[in-house]
Amino acid sequence: NDYRLLGDQRFREAYSATPLQVSALRVRDISLGAEHTCVVLGSADTVKCWGSNGSKQLGTMLDVTPGDSNDILISGVSHVTVGGEHTCALTQVQGIVKCWGGNELNLLGTGTSGASTPYPTNVTVVPGHIVDVRAAGLATCALTELGKVYCWPFDTQPVHLVSGEILEDAVQLATSSEQAFNLGCALRKTGQVVCWGSGY
Repeated sequence: NDYRLLGDQRFREAYSATPLQVSALRVRDISLGAEHTCVVLGSADTVKCWGSNGSKQLGTMLDVTPGDSNDILISGVSHVTVGGEHTCALTQVQGIVKCWGGNELNLLGTGTSGASTPYPTNVTVVPGHIVDVRAAGLATCALTELGKVYCWPFDTQPVHLVSGEILEDAVQLATSSEQAFNLGCALRKTGQVVCWGSGY
C-alpha cells in the first residue's frame, strides 16, 4: 500500500487481504502500475489517477498527498494504461493516444526527450490508427488497425519489434508495468505468442 495504492486514504496498513472499495467510482477501465493507478470513469471523459506523482504521472503539477487522486479531462477515452513513471490514454477519436508523466528518452512518444509533463500530449511517433496501447516500465507499445506493433522509446523513432522482424499480424498486446522491466508480448492471428524486451 505504498503511496496509498489501494485507493483508500483511511487504510494505513502495508497491505490488505480483503478487497477495499475505492470510493463510489463507476469505472470503465483500470490500469495498475508499480507506483500509481489510473481508471477511466464511466463518462469516458475523465481519467482519475492516484499514487506517486514523482514524474507528474498523475496529471498534475501539484504535490499530491499519498492516497489523493487527480482527475484528467480527456474527451472520449476508451482505455488507460500505466507505466513505471508515465500514463497513456487511448481515445475513440481516430485512434489518438495521449501520454503524460516522465519523458526520459522520448517516453511520451512525441519524438523528443524532455522534462516530465502533467499535460496529456499526443503520441506522434506511430503512423496509422491505434487500436490498443500498453505501457511497460520504461517503454510503451501500440497496436494499429493493420495489426502492426510499434514500441518506443528506441532511439528517436518507433521500431517494429519482434526479434528484428516487422510484426504485422498482431491482435492483442500485453506488457509489464514493473519499473525495472521493459517486456512486451503480442498474440498473433495464428494463435502464437511472441515476446521481446528484457526478460530477466
